[in-house]
Amino acid sequence: MTAMRAWTQAGATLIVSLGYLVLLQTPGLSNFAVDFISNVGQVLGAGFAAVSCALAARRNTGRHRSAWAWLAAGMGSWCLGQCVWTAYELLGRSVPFPSLADVGFLGFPLAAGFGLLLWLGTQGNQLVARSRDVIAGGIIALSLLVLSWATALGAVVEGGSGEGAFALVLSLAYPIGDLIMATLVLITLTRGAVGERASLIILALGLTVFAVGDSAFVYLASTSSFSSTDLVSNGGWFAGFLLMGAAGLSARHEVDWVEASVEATVARPSILQIALTYLPLVVAGAVVVSALLRAGAPRVELLLGVALVGMVLTHQ
Repeated sequence: MTAMRAWTQAGATLIVSLGYLVLLQTPGLSNFAVDFISNVGQVLGAGFAAVSCALAARRNTGRHRSAWAWLAAGMGSWCLGQCVWTAYELLGRSVPFPSLADVGFLGFPLAAGFGLLLWLGTQGNQLVARSRDVIAGGIIALSLLVLSWATALGAVVEGGSGEGAFALVLSLAYPIGDLIMATLVLITLTRGAVGERASLIILALGLTVFAVGDSAFVYLASTSSFSSTDLVSNGGWFAGFLLMGAAGLSARHEVDWVEASVEATVARPSILQIALTYLPLVVAGAVVVSALLRAGAPRVELLLGVALVGMVLTHQ
């Protein structure tokens, strides 16, 4: 019943997200109205996620409480950064880069990533499990790096930055932060107890959707083609935070789902663990093959592909 309620809440957030995107595309809206809807919507979405995760922290104890609290802090940080961005845009001023908004935005992957690390610390300390996590995490991270390089990361590196080296490093921090968070949440999901799996899946979906929106923004910003009506970036941020908020609302009290099943998890990987480890690998392989079929020499994709093969052999 709890899992059903969690998925109902997640479905409701997607309906709200669709309404938000339809509203942004309403014909006849002034530029100010579009900016207002876009920016205020992002503030409300991130604020909802922060409050929901804070409530989840109150319902738990120990490391789970700290994990949800850090996730809430990260989302609150992004919300504050969006408030700064909104103030610039609604006052009719161009947002400088870097700005105080970037401090808030980059606080999200730092705090949320630390929260996910704390969550991993609740899944047992067996050496076998830890070793498997490290290797599986390496496969996931390299696979996601291939995907990121083929989209946002490669565009930023190859395009450079007109604002200098610091601005370039800051631009790279966004897709790299998304990559690290996606890796951590997938590892956390494979190691989570059955009772918390629904919330973790919804949290993973939210972070994935957010990362897609973030990468789209980085790519569009690097080509000077971002606008407040962009569906992928705005929709990814808004829907991502609503899903993360739904995960926080659906999180159960710790005593309801803690179970002594670590030994079984260590002894034999589940189908979910195998799928979440190798699904990104399959997609990354398709990207490498596509790059090889195109004209030119995709050196970076090829090198990452070779590294992936070595990592998979080590895992086996």
